[in-house]
Amino acid sequence: MGNRDRDHLTAAGRSNLGRRTFLKLTGTATVVATTGLVGILDSGQAPDRLRTRKLHREALAQAQEPPDVVGQWSALVDLPIVAIHMHLLPDGNVLAWGKPETPPAPSFGVEAAVWDPTLASPTFYGAHDPYVTIYCSGHSFLEDGRLLAAGGHIGDFVGSKIVSVFDFSTRTWSRGPDMHGARWYPTNTTLANGDVVVVSGSISGSQVNRIPEVWNAATGWRTLNGAKLSLPLYPWMHLAPTGKVFNSGPRGTTRYLDTRGLAAGRRWDPRTSEIATLSATLPERHDPAGRQDPRDRWEQVIRIQRPERGSL
Repeated sequence: MGNRDRDHLTAAGRSNLGRRTFLKLTGTATVVATTGLVGILDSGQAPDRLRTRKLHREALAQAQEPPDVVGQWSALVDLPIVAIHMHLLPDGNVLAWGKPETPPAPSFGVEAAVWDPTLASPTFYGAHDPYVTIYCSGHSFLEDGRLLAAGGHIGDFVGSKIVSVFDFSTRTWSRGPDMHGARWYPTNTTLANGDVVVVSGSISGSQVNRIPEVWNAATGWRTLNGAKLSLPLYPWMHLAPTGKVFNSGPRGTTRYLDTRGLAAGRRWDPRTSEIATLSATLPERHDPAGRQDPRDRWEQVIRIQRPERGSL
């Protein structure tokens, strides 16, 4: 497994690339938050991974709309940190944090910041987590708007059991109950009932945490021992209309995880005896002339249907 966390650029190289700059969308259109930026910034290889793609006619037509309808890009905003992880908070502010190996601006001093993008002059507030280095943690919002961060960074591929919760109203962190196992680069998914399931994450070195855990506000963590499975770091997990959690990648085999009930009875896609049941071969893209472009990856839309009444 390659170290997808290591930044191949020197400190000077990072500085020269201006990696602390950020664009924001302004106007009356809704601010858009993206998660795909995480892997690009974190790898330090954005120029090699970004590919020019043709715009659809709809996008071209939209580009002709006035800014008060579709919004417009602002000038670059200089951030005091490298914003590898970012969350749009319920109050409209943005919480962001970086990696320990890329220190914040000396005048700022901490690796996590709250940014108010509505102010004309960029304003940042320190939001240091005193319990764990939250870089490489899993994170998802709770029903009340707080952010739950599971695991964190002790060293490369060395995870933590610590859980911390960020309250946007006070801009402070609180300590949650520890997980049963350490995790570095896990994925959090908030469930329909407000619980949070966390999967994968490195314990130490090449040892990946194979046992999902579910957090509940009243009872803490429970393990899903019947759902042991080795998944890549930061697997792509989504809450499906069925209430199960859908794993769409990055591997080509897709799965459902049922998080309900006792730990011993839960497993991936329990409708069959196989763990891997929904196999999706994702085709390479081709140009109109039928020639395969090796620079392009595949893309696919996965439709997750709502179940019939009374079934899952």
